[in-house]
Amino acid sequence: MAGEVNCKQVNKYLGTGRSVKDVAETMVVSESDVKKCQDQAASEGKGGEKAGDMGKKEEKK
Repeated sequence: MAGEVNCKQVNKYLGTGRSVKDVAETMVVSESDVKKCQDQAASEGKGGEKAGDMGKKEEKK
């Protein structure tokens, strides 16, 4: 599985406020791989945030 990065997990870590360097060291991947996941998530929507939570907050009043 070398070379494959779990972007979902990377973005979960980034969403907790961890730095790119910290996530890279924790997951034993390069910082550039972490940044690629971050950029990919940003292009798809909000990176590191749970999109489903935003809708639920509006429903509960």
